[in-house]
Amino acid sequence: MLQSICLSLAAFSAPPYTPDWASLDSRPMPGWFAAAKFGIKMHWGMYSVPSFNDFEPHRQDAAQYWRFNQAAPGCPKAQQPNCKGFPYGKMGTNNSVRAFHQRAFPGITTYDEFKPMFTAPLFNATAWAELFAASGARYMRPVVKFGDGWTHWSSNTTGNWSSPHGGPRRDIVGELFTAARAFNLRTGVHFELSEWLDPETLKKVLPAWRADALSSVNPVKYRDTVVWTQLTQLVEKYQPDDIYTDSEWDWSSDWWRSRDWLAWLFNDSPVRDHVIVNDRWGNETRGKHGGYFVCEYAACTGPNEHGHAWTKTLSINSRFGYNRHDRAPELRNASFLIKELMHSASQGGNLDLSVDAMGDGRIDPYHEAVLLEIGGWLRANGEAVYNTRIAPQRQNFTTTTGTLFFFTAAAAVADGTKTLFATATTWPGASFSLPLDGRPCPPTDSVSLLGDASVTITAICKGDELAIAVGTPPMGCLDGGAAMRNAWSFRVAW
Repeated sequence: MLQSICLSLAAFSAPPYTPDWASLDSRPMPGWFAAAKFGIKMHWGMYSVPSFNDFEPHRQDAAQYWRFNQAAPGCPKAQQPNCKGFPYGKMGTNNSVRAFHQRAFPGITTYDEFKPMFTAPLFNATAWAELFAASGARYMRPVVKFGDGWTHWSSNTTGNWSSPHGGPRRDIVGELFTAARAFNLRTGVHFELSEWLDPETLKKVLPAWRADALSSVNPVKYRDTVVWTQLTQLVEKYQPDDIYTDSEWDWSSDWWRSRDWLAWLFNDSPVRDHVIVNDRWGNETRGKHGGYFVCEYAACTGPNEHGHAWTKTLSINSRFGYNRHDRAPELRNASFLIKELMHSASQGGNLDLSVDAMGDGRIDPYHEAVLLEIGGWLRANGEAVYNTRIAPQRQNFTTTTGTLFFFTAAAAVADGTKTLFATATTWPGASFSLPLDGRPCPPTDSVSLLGDASVTITAICKGDELAIAVGTPPMGCLDGGAAMRNAWSFRVAW
């Protein structure tokens, strides 16, 4: 009820939006995101050449390879004197990433020396987009600028420190967006607000006018002449559906002036009618302000984050970025990720799955196999995922035999039919019961199994439970059929 009230009130808020959170947060979330449920994000850049990070006790992103390699005791050079970012003040000069670098790349002493190695000869935007579409994802969001300052599009703020003018010498954003739209995928950008690469290197590789417009040297000038210029370029040239910012933590949204830019985005930009944004616009905004909240690896509090759209971000490997240190036990399989997707969907949220590519432009083959397996399952069971909403009575249920079900609900159709989906994370057996939670008793033939219409199912009401009997085992439930081996979605219609 609270969610519907909040959404109803939001619907009466119309442009122009003013640069304050009360106004910006009143903007209704475009419906495509909640309907999509599943998206892909990708960390891929120059850091994909060394592609290594074994820093413990908590494995960190391979995308942050150089930051770990160069960090000094107490504070990484690029963040002095601010140094508020986790966990870089604890690394020291003798960490294992630096030791690896000295073994693998003894002649490379500055990050920009990886640039000639980042040519990406096997990058194929169409192949990437085709794979993402085959996975069942409905949107994709590449990292277009990471903390090293490198941009995957041509910008006067980066010059040759960009993919069109160095390394691959290709407009990565343009190629990916064109390919994604050909496969009916929504497009987004992941953009790091701060740059952490050491200023000596950045002064060497960036246009001369930016010598005193670096995040770590003159953050005010960097903010005013680089950050919002870059984001505006991306919006006006590529018109993304989704803008995900990060590395906002050192300053507040007041300092960043992010609310001014968001007001322009929602009022006057070419994407104002369909764009969505996340919640990382200042060090006080996570989980409080913005379009959708982000849970990164941690459990989300749901359901539906108190009326806000939300997404959980996971990677197939140990962390973000292709990592040659990954081992099989650290990799997530399709079965695990489908359960995560159903958990998010049952709570009214999305799942953003991070997929990694190597420095030469190929998607990791294990990641490719996992995506294709998820896609096979979604082709059979997508009705229980896409365009669903929170089931009003409960979001999950465990049977007496230990089978966990996630519940999602379809919107009522014109004739008043209501549909509940119950997705079992293990095969529940030939007979099991689900709670009615006060719903009327459905017809005996009201239950069906998605993905296998040949299965005979009968349902009988017993008190406040619906006793379900499966007359024939579903094809693939025991022999490992791709569409049926990871989870089983039952449709109950009234």
